[in-house]
Formats: sequence, structure tokens, C-alpha cells
Amino acid sequence: MKFEMKSNIRTLCSYNVEISKQFLTLASAGVAFVVGLAISNSQIINGLFYITVTCLVLSILLGLVFIMSVVAHISSEENYDVYSKQLRTLAMVQMVGFFFGIILLGYFFINSIRESPSTSISNPTVLEKRAPEM
Repeated sequence: MKFEMKSNIRTLCSYNVEISKQFLTLASAGVAFVVGLAISNSQIINGLFYITVTCLVLSILLGLVFIMSVVAHISSEENYDVYSKQLRTLAMVQMVGFFFGIILLGYFFINSIRESPSTSISNPTVLEKRAPEM
């Protein structure tokens, strides 16, 4: 019975680390997306850009700290129980930073589409331009 309980705690620990890694990956992709938008149109860089990047980078950093803290917790105490207050707080702040970053990313993306001169009706895109007739 004790072995089964220890196995369950190890599984939960592994599950928590995997979730943190998923948030870390998605936040990294969000940063890449926002930076790509900013590179394509430097006129859209404003305060919202910096707040969005800050939230996503905060999520990335907290995810890394969470994973490192779990490893340290396991190696120092030989305990797979990751429900300590410090670890739960790190995980929650990582998730909150990620969700705020994603919400701001959506808002930033919609604003960048509205402000982009390439989406204007008076400025046709490459696909709308016709080749000269001969």
C-alpha cells in the first residue's frame, strides 16, 4: 500500500512538472509571436507590447524556477510531494502570468491588424494586385 501511494505521488509530481513545461512552451511561442508582429510592423510597438511580453516572460521565468525548485525539493528532501505552499504559489503565478499574457496577446494582435496599413482597403495586398497585361 505504501509503495502504491509513493508511486501515485511520483505520478502527480511528474504531471505537475509536465503541465509547467507546457505553459513554458506556450509562453515562449507567445513571446515569439509578439516579437514577430513587432518586427513586421515597428509602428505597433507601444506600452501594450511591453506589458504583453513582460507577462509572457514572467510566465517563462516562473516556469523555469518551478521546475528547478521541484528538482531541488526532490533531491534535498527525497519527497515527491509538490504541494508545498512555495511550489503551488510559483505554479499559480506562472499560470496567471500566462493567461494575462495570452489575453493581452489577443488584444495586441487585434489592434495590430486594425492599425496595419497593409489591411487597409486603399492599399491592396500582393494577392490583390494583378500582373500587367501584355
